[in-house]
Amino acid sequence: MLEKSLISVLIGVGISVVAFVPVLIHQFRRFGAPSLGRMVLIFTNFVYVSALIAYTIFPVPPLSDEYCASHPRHFILDPTEYFRDMAHHFAGAPVMEVLTSSSMMQMVLNVALFVPLGFYAVRLLRMRPWNAVLFGFGTSLVIELTQYTGNWFISNCQYRVADINDLITNTLGGIFGVLTTTFAPHFSQTPEKMEKQADKSRAVTKGRRFLALLIDVWWVVLIDIAAMGITAAIGMVLLYNNPENKTAAEDAMETCGTPLLAALNLVYVIIAMAGRLGVSPGMGTAHLAWTTPRGLPAGRRHSLVIGMALMCSHLADTRFSILASIGTIVLLVELISVLFTARGLVGKIMGLNLVDARTIEERP
Repeated sequence: MLEKSLISVLIGVGISVVAFVPVLIHQFRRFGAPSLGRMVLIFTNFVYVSALIAYTIFPVPPLSDEYCASHPRHFILDPTEYFRDMAHHFAGAPVMEVLTSSSMMQMVLNVALFVPLGFYAVRLLRMRPWNAVLFGFGTSLVIELTQYTGNWFISNCQYRVADINDLITNTLGGIFGVLTTTFAPHFSQTPEKMEKQADKSRAVTKGRRFLALLIDVWWVVLIDIAAMGITAAIGMVLLYNNPENKTAAEDAMETCGTPLLAALNLVYVIIAMAGRLGVSPGMGTAHLAWTTPRGLPAGRRHSLVIGMALMCSHLADTRFSILASIGTIVLLVELISVLFTARGLVGKIMGLNLVDARTIEERP
C-alpha cells in the first residue's frame, strides 16, 4: 500500500509539473490572475486521481491460463454476502478484533477512498451536492465494471473482485466528501466571483514577472520540440526513400535543424512585436506591459532586445557560436535579475517601467 501511495504521489506530481503552465495560462485568462487555492485543489486532484487508479486497477498479476481458469468472471450482486461471510468468520470473536480486522479496514478504506472525490466534485468541478453524489456513484460503477471486464477486456481475465458492496461503500464515501464541503474552509474565492474581478488591475510584482517568463520559456520549449520533430521527420522521410543513404539524411537534418529552429523562434518574436502592446505572449498572458517614463507603450523595444538574444542563443552549432554565448548569457542574466527587480536588468537599463496592461487598455 505504501508503494502505491508513493507511486501515486510521484505520478500526480509529474502530471502537475507538466500541467502547471497550461493551468497558469488558463487562470490568467479566466480570472485575471492565478488563484493559489484553486491551483492547490487542481494539483492535489491530480495526485488523488493517480491514487484512485493505482488502488483500483493495479497491480496486474501474471494472467496465465491457469490463473484465468481459476478466476472466472464474477460480479457479487448480493450486498449481504460480504457481511454474512464476516459474521461466520468472526463468530464469537472480540469486538476489537473485528474492528481491527483486514476485512473491516478494507470496508473503511473503500469509504475513505471516495471522500476526496465528493469534495473535489463540489469544490473543483462546481457540481451541486446531488450531482456530486451521482458522480461518485457513476465513477464507482465504472471502476467495478472495469474490474469485472478485466480492464474492458484488455486483460485475459478478471483479476479484481467486482462487488456491489464496493459500489455502496464508495458512494457512501462520496456522500461524506460532499458533506465535508459544508464546513471545510474555502481555499479560494468562487470562480464566478474571480471572473468578475478579471479586468481589475493588480500590483506588479517579481513573482508575476517570473511567471510571465516561465510562460515564455514554456512556449519556446514547445517551439524547439516542434522544430526538432520536423527535422527528425525530414530525416525519416529521406531514409524511407533511400534506406542505404544514412549519411545524406544526417547531413540534411544537420543542415535544416538550426535554420528551422531559428525561423520558428523568429516567428515567436514577430508575434510578440506585432501585438498592440508589443510584449511577449508570456507578458501578455500575465497582463504586463512596458511603458516609457512618459507612460507610452514601449513593449516592442524590450521584445526586440530579448528576441535578438533568443535568436542568437540558437546559433551554437554555427560559425556564430560566440553570439550564442552572448545571447544565452543575456537571457540567463535577465532571468536571474527578475528575482531582485520585476523590471529585470534589461528593462532597468532601457529605463522602462513595468505596469499592469489593463491600466493601459483602459485609457481612451
